Amino acid sequence: MAIESVDILIQRAQVLRNRNVSQAMLLLDDALSIARQANYKSGMAAIIRDKATCYMIQKNYKQAITAYNEAIAFFRDLNDQNGQLDCLGEICSIYFKLGDCPSALNYVLQSLKINSELSDSEGIAQNYNEIGRIYTYLQEFEMLLSTSKKV
Repeated sequence: MAIESVDILIQRAQVLRNRNVSQAMLLLDDALSIARQANYKSGMAAIIRDKATCYMIQKNYKQAITAYNEAIAFFRDLNDQNGQLDCLGEICSIYFKLGDCPSALNYVLQSLKINSELSDSEGIAQNYNEIGRIYTYLQEFEMLLSTSKKV
């Protein structure tokens, strides 16, 4: 019963977050409390990831990065590579938006490692595209050429 309640609260928060992010956060806080009591780890991971998304909507990037990293730890413990990839991609986007290309590159490389382990050629190609975008932004054209030869 607790797990169903958590899932319902998550769904409600996801629907609500673009209209009323503060209300969505309250629902996620309630869901997190229930998930912790029930030791519902996959629910906790999803809630923390959704809270990070709410922080992004509020342009609170520091909190978003912290929450995404916390969610990654949960997803890693759950061996949920897709959950990790979602969070890594979001963190990379935040760092790129903030102009912190070395940090963005670090998270793309983490994502590339997971996609390589999964033999996900589409994911790998997307990672190399992102690496190329970062090198283009930095005007490091020799690195860009080197990266483009790997695709």
